[in-house]
Amino acid sequence: MNLTHRETEALDALCDTFVPSLAFEKDEDPALFSMSAADLGVSGRVMQALDMIEAAKRDSFRFFLRLLGNPLFMASVSRSASRFSQLSQAQRERVKQYSERAPLLDELRDRDHKRLQAQLLAMLRAKEAKKRLPDFVEHFDRGREPPYDAAIEAAMARKT
Repeated sequence: MNLTHRETEALDALCDTFVPSLAFEKDEDPALFSMSAADLGVSGRVMQALDMIEAAKRDSFRFFLRLLGNPLFMASVSRSASRFSQLSQAQRERVKQYSERAPLLDELRDRDHKRLQAQLLAMLRAKEAKKRLPDFVEHFDRGREPPYDAAIEAAMARKT
């Protein structure tokens, strides 16, 4: 499977989030616990596995990797408008925990992402990106559906 540089970057960070290097105790094997996903070549194996799944599922996974590389998307699931690969391990862990606790938001999240895409495309087509993009990024959550906003707030409240 040939992924783009950004997709590979996102995949590497995602794998290291799920298989990080760990601290070890006296009676534990330091070599084993200190190895991360990068040390074990996990992302390479994931890429090999992608060749063996249905094209639609592979495309969905690649879309997810592209979302992780999108600062706008990351701002909607974290407190940072940075690519997932640029977040610290602790920040990536918080994004992971948020995603695990998010209550069945898939449909609402999809609609919100389509709303954002439509607004961004309209801005680009109107050749107004230079003028409107800073406000768009700062206030990306303007226009969200109230149930989605409420679910995000509830998930954030559970987090603290």
